[in-house]
Amino acid sequence: MKFLDDYRLEKAVEKDGYREALAHAHLDVEAKRAVATNGHLLASVPVEVTSADRTGPIPSAALKCARADHVKARKGLVQNGRTLWVRPPRLQFPDWRKVVPSYRKGEKDHVTICINPKFLAALMEAIGEHGRGRTQVVTLTFPKPDAEGKMLEPIVVERLGETDENSPLGVLMPARWW
Repeated sequence: MKFLDDYRLEKAVEKDGYREALAHAHLDVEAKRAVATNGHLLASVPVEVTSADRTGPIPSAALKCARADHVKARKGLVQNGRTLWVRPPRLQFPDWRKVVPSYRKGEKDHVTICINPKFLAALMEAIGEHGRGRTQVVTLTFPKPDAEGKMLEPIVVERLGETDENSPLGVLMPARWW
């Protein structure tokens, strides 16, 4: 299996140890995708598969290792240019296709909002929603789209459960994708 260096599926896996089947990414050979979920989010990325690849779990350590040739060589995990790892026992990964909605951006009767995730993360930190016992959940409030279905108005970002005038809030401008 080959995937782009930009992908970080290990960021989407279960980390609390309660659901071992979600603690690893999953290779779906038929779909030519690698998928990871923690039950709150799901990431699915295209991969290049070979005839030797089999559907099943991909340990997070293997994903990290595959991106760093110098680490692979140092730890002895490279043999003839291939990354080697031991797969965990057969785990029942959920049917991820049932979770993915069929609609996509720009479709009629659906609202599409484009935001820069770095700006949202910076804004969350700026309004104090970045840990220290916080929920790390914000609400996004925006007006209805215009007649063409576009969202050009600012998005109000507030901490969950705080909506009075003394509560912190942020404003995020939508990104333009059309």
